[in-house]
Formats: sequence, structure tokens, C-alpha cells
Amino acid sequence: MASLWPLDRTLIQEGDPYDPRYDLRTDAVMVYGVDPALPERVAAWRARGYRTHLMIGLAWGTYQDYVLGKWDGRDHWDDAQRNADGTPKLHGRDIPYITPSESYAAYLETLLRQAIAAGVEAIYLEEPEFWAATGYGAGFERAWEARYGRPYRDPAADPEAFSLAAELKRALYRELIERLCTAVYRITAALPGGPLPCYVATH
Repeated sequence: MASLWPLDRTLIQEGDPYDPRYDLRTDAVMVYGVDPALPERVAAWRARGYRTHLMIGLAWGTYQDYVLGKWDGRDHWDDAQRNADGTPKLHGRDIPYITPSESYAAYLETLLRQAIAAGVEAIYLEEPEFWAATGYGAGFERAWEARYGRPYRDPAADPEAFSLAAELKRALYRELIERLCTAVYRITAALPGGPLPCYVATH
């Protein structure tokens, strides 16, 4: 009878290259984030006997190349989740929490393709977070009008507007997760051991 337990029962998450000081001898390691050093980070952990997975942020990340326009030639501050006073909700300098959009989904898909090429064995999409106090800004207003076919309303205007904003926030991240996991399955279906599993790591 097949075991109901996954192969990887214990994992660590680590963004830095391998170092014996934090080699905890878990079953697998989730290398964090996609950068030019990812192939070397994956190879170093694998050389120590680890199964190597990828964890990547959904709501925020060191995505300045996307936010500031290096990726496609235009900045994407309009995708930032914003507070009622118009200020972006930030995780750090030039690291806004994101309102999912078509361009943002395409950007994340390019990162996942790089990770798959580097040889990771599973994908973890981390923390699809929308703040209750956000729901403002150009990106969210466009998503509202596309979803509901009517003008945007301030989520603080009344209970109905708040509920509509909350439903939109949920739907945007659900659809982003579905798109990215479907892409992972499609890209890896023909690989040995494919398709790769795609998980959502939530708070």
C-alpha cells in the first residue's frame, strides 16, 4: 500500500547559499527567491544530499526589476496595494505588496521558468496576502471595474463596498495561484518525475 506521507516531511527555507552552520539535515530545502545565483544555490544544496524546492513570494518580493520598470520597460507602481490615503503598502524599500495583474502574473511565470530550469523539484508560492486596509490605487480600481462592470467604490463607503472589495482581493490571488500552478504543471509535465508539485504556503 502506498504511503500517505510525502517524501519530504521536514523542510527548511533558506535564501542564502549552503553553509554548514545551518545545515539541519532536513529532508529537503526550500531555496528562497529567484536571482542569478539560483542555479548555484540549488546545486550546492543538492550536492549535500538535499531535495531542492523553490519558495517564492506571491504578495511581495525583491521584484524591483518589475516594479521599477527594468523587466518590461515601464514601472508598475500602479500594481501596488494602497491605503486610503494613497500611500503604497510596503514590505521594504521599493517592495510594495502587489495587486495581482496580467503583467505581474507573466513576470512571476518567467521567474518560475528560471527555477524549473535550475532543477528545483517542487514550487511553493508563499503568502498570498491582501491587507484589509488596502483596496485603493489604480491597479485595484481597474480590477474592480473589470470584475464588476461598474465604477469603483471606496471599500470604506459601506458594508457592501467592503464585501465587494474583499471578494475581489480573494479572487485575484486565487486566480494568480491557479494560473501559476497550471503553468508549472504544463511546463514540467514531460520532465522526468514531472509534473512538479505546486504548493501554497499560507500564514
